[in-house]
Amino acid sequence: MLLHPTLEYLEIVTWTIDATATSLSCLAHSPLHFRSKIKTLRLPGSGMNPGIKLSELCYLAVSFPDLVLLQSAIVLDFKNLPQYKMGRAADVSLSHNLKTLSIAPFDAPALSYIQHSTVARHLFTLFPALRIRIETPLRWKPEWNRWRTIGDMLQMYQTVCLDNNARSSHVP
Repeated sequence: MLLHPTLEYLEIVTWTIDATATSLSCLAHSPLHFRSKIKTLRLPGSGMNPGIKLSELCYLAVSFPDLVLLQSAIVLDFKNLPQYKMGRAADVSLSHNLKTLSIAPFDAPALSYIQHSTVARHLFTLFPALRIRIETPLRWKPEWNRWRTIGDMLQMYQTVCLDNNARSSHVP
């Protein structure tokens, strides 16, 4: 189905996220260099399907260049993320046009300031125009505020880039 040349909206309801992530990683590394036309992708995010790994979002960026909205739970797997060094540009930065990441939050351990910053920077290197939208469940849990913090940090990265671009365009 992902190979359909005109498919622009896909919502996966009963397929496990593990199968989805495996399929996405295969597409990203395929010799055919598959590129989907999907603009909206809604993946399952629940107790049985904990979500797509943060480190696997790069597969989405490569395989779905037209993607504008992604809805999923995101698993915060820090051990598979690139190493971002302070004061240095990321080794790989994309200009993907994903605008909205609609998060289905789930319980996870608390994050440190550095971990929040790492997640925000990783998202920014993949999707520089991204906004995070939290799918509000019936009962809000305080630990879901981590996504608000990540969203605020992501917006800070975007604002600093805007300021930097404005600064460089006004240099005499």
